[in-house]
Amino acid sequence: MQLIPNLFFGKDLEKELYEHAALCKDMSQGERDKMRRGDIHLTLNFRSNRELIQFFNTTFGHIFGNKGAGALEEYESVYVSIKKANCSDSGDERGSAVFYQGSVPRTEGHSKVEREASLLADVISRILGREGREAPEYRRYRSIREKIEKGEPAIGVLFFAYTHIKTFETILREAGIPFVVNKGKGFFRCEEIMEMVQLLAYLSDARQGISLVAALRGSIFGLSDPELFDLFTAPVPIDEKFFNSPHEYLKRIGMQLHAWRRLAGHVPLPELIRNIIRDRRLIAALSSHPKRIQRMANMEKFIGIARQFELEGNGSLA
Repeated sequence: MQLIPNLFFGKDLEKELYEHAALCKDMSQGERDKMRRGDIHLTLNFRSNRELIQFFNTTFGHIFGNKGAGALEEYESVYVSIKKANCSDSGDERGSAVFYQGSVPRTEGHSKVEREASLLADVISRILGREGREAPEYRRYRSIREKIEKGEPAIGVLFFAYTHIKTFETILREAGIPFVVNKGKGFFRCEEIMEMVQLLAYLSDARQGISLVAALRGSIFGLSDPELFDLFTAPVPIDEKFFNSPHEYLKRIGMQLHAWRRLAGHVPLPELIRNIIRDRRLIAALSSHPKRIQRMANMEKFIGIARQFELEGNGSLA
């Protein structure tokens, strides 16, 4: 896999960084301070490299395609080819990567996330000319400013996770910068959310056997494939199989499922979810996961969505 470093960190960019490091070494202290107050611009735009674009489209188009299986189903998506960046081959207009250094002071009492969000708001404010027309961002990003002034989408911010999205929303709102949050569908594809959705589907309709299998096999119950095989191949109803099991933990699962099905018709959906979390001790399971912060935040968000769903009159599991 030696290809990966060259893919995302090309030779030209490596050369630029080494040349930049050498330049910094020969700089005077005053020049270094001036550079720290400004920005470092790298002129290579990987979206303009035809070989990389062709590699991505050829490779990932095959990996994420449906392999000629026919028409796409409603739940399927098609790979969208990457297109060459909108820049001229002559080099008069080239993409760039910008590194901001020390633009936001490390204020006591402000977290790293708050400083990062403040930096983002500060950069956008300079693009809009709020820091004066002499700011480098005001001169460089005219096309972005024109889109913002027209109320058009102009800047996209990509997050590894939505854990701290509320912090960014608050700081951008306080700075008077308009924004929208595209939640996407990734949240409902998270393992812990999919398992809870499958369990709720079964609790609302006991005929949803596939949903029950998915829930039992997941982290909420953690049953093995042989255990599931024994449960679902026996010529008796699943409830009887649980209650007549020689294993206490299977009997306990049966009693919990029975109790939750009764609650499903009498308590609000958020309360039912919290009962499931409590009865299965899911907080401990989520806390032990390497991505525990994100998973616990996802579960709280899911409860909030369920609460809003009912407040809007969309019904419940009753």
